Amino acid sequence: MSIVSASELFIYNTLFEGLAAILGLVRPSFLFTGSELSSSGREAATWWSCAALVLAVNTALGAHIPDDDEGKKVIGKGMLIYHTLLTFFMIIRVITRFSFFNFITLIGHSFFFYSFYEYVMTR
Repeated sequence: MSIVSASELFIYNTLFEGLAAILGLVRPSFLFTGSELSSSGREAATWWSCAALVLAVNTALGAHIPDDDEGKKVIGKGMLIYHTLLTFFMIIRVITRFSFFNFITLIGHSFFFYSFYEYVMTR
């Protein structure tokens, strides 16, 4: 049984990634709570924010593709890989530098990991 429909999943992911991207562009140090950012760290946060914005646009476009379309399945598989990697990264981040933002981000990526896993495996 799925938590959300496929279109809702893509829309929620768009909002999640879009918000993170905007926060990262406006205030890069927000992404790396508890650490001072060097100029290269700020640049890395800005590049990550741009990539997250691209992901948000891709999933926004994917939300309007019919569920049986092969392109939507490919986007779902890519998002599954992305959220798998970020879930593992955020587990390490929460263990090494706990903060409320890191914990909420871990919960968000875990939700999307499970939802995209379910989406990919049931299609």
